[in-house]
Amino acid sequence: ATMIEAIANDVLSKLLLTPSKDFENFVGIEDHISKLSELLDLESEKVKMIGIWGSSGIGKTTIARVLFSRLSRHYQGSIYIDRRF
Repeated sequence: ATMIEAIANDVLSKLLLTPSKDFENFVGIEDHISKLSELLDLESEKVKMIGIWGSSGIGKTTIARVLFSRLSRHYQGSIYIDRRF
């Protein structure tokens, strides 16, 4: 069972290291991603939560999805929940 788990984790880590190409070529998004990454302070062991707010249609959900896409591979389990009103 230990060997199977090790193989499964190895395969999963390789699959999760493939970045999504869905979010390439977004103009101006790198500044937002950089600022949010700093706020999350990923090196800290503390739990962090940030909010993204603003007028509708300015890209809040897109920024959150890009950030999730880039950071989720660093964790054993992750989920993105999009709550639309």
